[in-house]
Amino acid sequence: MGQITITAKRNGFMRCGVAHKDTPVVWEDGKFTDAQIAELKAEPMLVVYDGAQAPQGQLEDGLKQLQTENGQLKDQVEKLTTELTTQQASVKALTGEKDALQKSVDQLTADKEALQKQVDELSAGGKSK
Repeated sequence: MGQITITAKRNGFMRCGVAHKDTPVVWEDGKFTDAQIAELKAEPMLVVYDGAQAPQGQLEDGLKQLQTENGQLKDQVEKLTTELTTQQASVKALTGEKDALQKSVDQLTADKEALQKQVDELSAGGKSK
């Protein structure tokens, strides 16, 4: 088959037992089987072309695609960061509410125990007379 050049869209992307780099890497004939090469070419996270150099247009198209995806990922990270901040504030508020309710439960439990003790004392006092 000859040489192939592979560039990952994310550095370290694993496929066919190799952690692919986000820079073009030329692989010599025999590194991958024909089935593996077909798998690599079908993988959307990889840019695979025959030979040691890609045509200039293919490189430019690949770069534009990567830049677009990078922008989309940055937008997604920003959105998720905002959502995380909102959720963390909700968790903090709910934790405060839970703590206040637990304090009320503890106070009511103490009050109940005190009243039960009074009832028991009154009941015991009435039985001994």
